[in-house]
Amino acid sequence: MNLINDFVSPAVKFNKPPKTFEEQIELLQSRGMVVNDRPSAYHYLSHLNYYRLVPYWLPFQTDRVTHQFEQETTFDKVVSIYMFDKKLRLLILDAIDRVEVSIRTQFAYYFAHKYGAHAYLDKKYYVKEDEFSKDLDKFRHGFSISKEVFIAHYKNTYTEPEMPPIWAACEIMSLGLLSKLYSNLESKDIRQAISNTYDLDHMVMASFLHHLTYVRNLCAHHSRIWDREFKIKMKIPKSRPILLVESSSEATPQTNEP
Repeated sequence: MNLINDFVSPAVKFNKPPKTFEEQIELLQSRGMVVNDRPSAYHYLSHLNYYRLVPYWLPFQTDRVTHQFEQETTFDKVVSIYMFDKKLRLLILDAIDRVEVSIRTQFAYYFAHKYGAHAYLDKKYYVKEDEFSKDLDKFRHGFSISKEVFIAHYKNTYTEPEMPPIWAACEIMSLGLLSKLYSNLESKDIRQAISNTYDLDHMVMASFLHHLTYVRNLCAHHSRIWDREFKIKMKIPKSRPILLVESSSEATPQTNEP
């Protein structure tokens, strides 16, 4: 279901007055929603916001004009779905956190070993130089305001280069910036070396990072994940990426390394 397209009314001038929490409950009841526990509904509406809950009850509305609900649609059911979505976001964030840290490590490792500690600052290693310049400006700003101990240490210890080596720099890069830098890398060999770590083709990896950034931002800003049509999708790998699964696992993988 497309929640936006299915429940859009003709455009009119907005003139609705604010409603008290009690009035919000009465409005829902007048539309057919069952409120079994009024104090509980009052509590959730006063802390979660009516419009935060709207996307969770829209699928249960049968008429886009009158906003009437299906029979036996309860406020408790809506809250249960909201709570499920909240837990889902936290689980997704936890998994993304592990993958993001791993990708930072791989990006820094392969770039540094092929080109050097500060080569990431050189536009010649990127396909779209204009985009890289914009991304570098954002990174410089992030570096200038960073309060991280290792960044302060670099500033206080070294006179040049101005910016830290890539293995330190990647730790203050956002996932979005990391995604852009990876996709913009001139060297296909580096992109593929990084993606091999996760059993992915470099093109799939680029789309995966873009999608991951999008989903992470949704989760980090408490946006709805349940029943959402994702606008940014990743390319599907040809086979199950076992190494990607392992990179996000808390279990120690079997290895022959010492």
